[in-house]
Amino acid sequence: MNATFHRFAAIPALLFATLSAASAADRVALVIGVNRYEHLAANAQLRVAVSDAELMAESLESLDPPFSVTLLTDVSQDEAEETYEIFLKQAAEAECALVYFAGHGIEYNGSNYLLVKDTAISEISADVELMKRRLGREALSLQAMVDSLDLTGAAVKLVVLDCCRDNPLVAETPTGNRSVVGGRSGLAQVAAPSGTLISYSADAGQKANDGLFTAVLAKNLKVPGLTAVQVFATTREEVRETSTEWAAEDQKKGLDPDFRRVRHEPAEYTKLNLAGTNFTFSRGVPAKVVATEDTPPAPDAGSMADKARIAELEKRLAEVEAMKKAEPVPSVPSTPISMVKTDPAPAPAFPATRGGIVSGRPFRSAVATDYVWVEPGEFTMGSSAAEQAALCTPEAGGKAELYKDETAHSVTISQGYWVGAHEVTIRDYLRFLNAVGKCDAEWVDFENELSPLVKSGSSFSMKAGEGATWGDEALPMVYVSWHGAAAYCEWLSGEEKSRLPAGYRFGLPTEAEWEMAARAGTKTMTYAGDLKILGLNNAPLLDGIAWYGGNSGLAHGSGYDLYFLKNKQNTNQSAGTHSVGLKLPNEIGAYDMIGNVFEWCSDYYGEDYYEDGQDNPTGPSEGTFRVFRGGSWSNDAQVCRAANRSGVTPGLRFRFLGFRPALSSLQAR
Repeated sequence: MNATFHRFAAIPALLFATLSAASAADRVALVIGVNRYEHLAANAQLRVAVSDAELMAESLESLDPPFSVTLLTDVSQDEAEETYEIFLKQAAEAECALVYFAGHGIEYNGSNYLLVKDTAISEISADVELMKRRLGREALSLQAMVDSLDLTGAAVKLVVLDCCRDNPLVAETPTGNRSVVGGRSGLAQVAAPSGTLISYSADAGQKANDGLFTAVLAKNLKVPGLTAVQVFATTREEVRETSTEWAAEDQKKGLDPDFRRVRHEPAEYTKLNLAGTNFTFSRGVPAKVVATEDTPPAPDAGSMADKARIAELEKRLAEVEAMKKAEPVPSVPSTPISMVKTDPAPAPAFPATRGGIVSGRPFRSAVATDYVWVEPGEFTMGSSAAEQAALCTPEAGGKAELYKDETAHSVTISQGYWVGAHEVTIRDYLRFLNAVGKCDAEWVDFENELSPLVKSGSSFSMKAGEGATWGDEALPMVYVSWHGAAAYCEWLSGEEKSRLPAGYRFGLPTEAEWEMAARAGTKTMTYAGDLKILGLNNAPLLDGIAWYGGNSGLAHGSGYDLYFLKNKQNTNQSAGTHSVGLKLPNEIGAYDMIGNVFEWCSDYYGEDYYEDGQDNPTGPSEGTFRVFRGGSWSNDAQVCRAANRSGVTPGLRFRFLGFRPALSSLQAR
């Protein structure tokens, strides 16, 4: 039987009649597919999850003997939980109880949650247990479902998950930013209780191609005599083989990564008992067909339908790519245009000759990058009460607690120093890696498909075939950890050893050095003046000096979808990093000190570390997080200020985080 329920409170009699039809010895299944999500963005809506669920339900009902199936599509949290409770009663002492889910699934701190149509998380708390309780109220806890299924006493318990997709659940962080809730892709492994098999369409941390896993599994369920273990093993091998071919084809075509099919391999975690290992979905003995030249094996209707289904998926992908090429996202104009450099290659700021490094003068490094001089002296670090008040207006969207670590105080830097005129670019970082011929695992994230670099043995290069996403080595280097940034600086000190002034070394700037360089003698929110914030991402003054959430659109349409950013200055949709040096520099000649990418600093983060009268501060002596400063292409206007402070675990790597070295006496300490 096949029943689709929408609002159970209105039809309790039908619900119970449908779910109580099976006897204790029956095979029972609960199949859920969710395409529509009321609180997620348009690009997070799915197209094939419901059709996958329908295919699975039809396949289970067609078996010999058949499953008694309850099918739920685009179901709410309350509806799903009510149905699951009744399903558990139906599953008591059953021969086999199967749960199938197709839709969005996320992992948060090791726990998995299946998203339903009304899942909504408005804010992210630093309290992990509190967040898990919130998610448990808004989504289906996979661990709770598995634990409850284990208590039914069903002889064979199967959980099938076709939900290894990008994490679409975004909420506000305690600092006022928007961030993904939990891991960015894939589900974490769940330990299978005794008598249970848990199947994933893709292994932990992987993504899956829409439709492929369920189409192959549905076909294999119908093969007479195959045990459950054989069905899932056969499916795993076929999906791995097909997805590998698809990924290779799309890479060869040079398709954009966002439209490229991926290689993935289903995974099963099983503690099936003897009943489970002997369980077959369809009665009979597997057919042994011997093919000859004269008598080719006749394809069955099921396999032909599945091939047609896969062909349709390929057709859909081709149509999407054709639409993308035919209708590119238009270029986002920058306002006021007079403040934006139109030449993508910044004019040389310094003489090409390298010579000696002389105090008070800019110089060019061994890797052809330019450094500007920062005069020593005293300055006020942090933000004033007036600045903080201006950020707490409804238009700016700030909250007073966000700025409690920005208390204004005087700091003295007693010796002058240099900072990079630009953020370290992909080109710069490639020179470093190819010079040393290695890259420690903690430096750069090569596994992330959006990372700009690839490695082949001891050689490194920028990804090919990525279109405009990574088409310019003048983009700032991202997906680099604090350790990877520090390693670059150490290498550069070695390269410039013969030229370094006594007592100076390259390193990440201290937090005080960074802010002093960013301010360049000013006392306002930015080196161009105080911001007038008209909306969360609408501060016209930033447009001339920074790439931020309000203006960082990409003409080529690649990058991230910033659908969740509100009140944008421009209607950019796809956004990301931009080549360095395209905005106006500050008074010392440093570009992109605000926006484009956050920049690592050398300090450990300390909320209340700074105080008046400090000389040459280098930050706390120990800590958990390292500081990063400056705001990025994905941030609200109130983040993109000289005083804004942030900290994160030094091993993490993001598309919005890069670095800018300093040559300083403090780095030699």
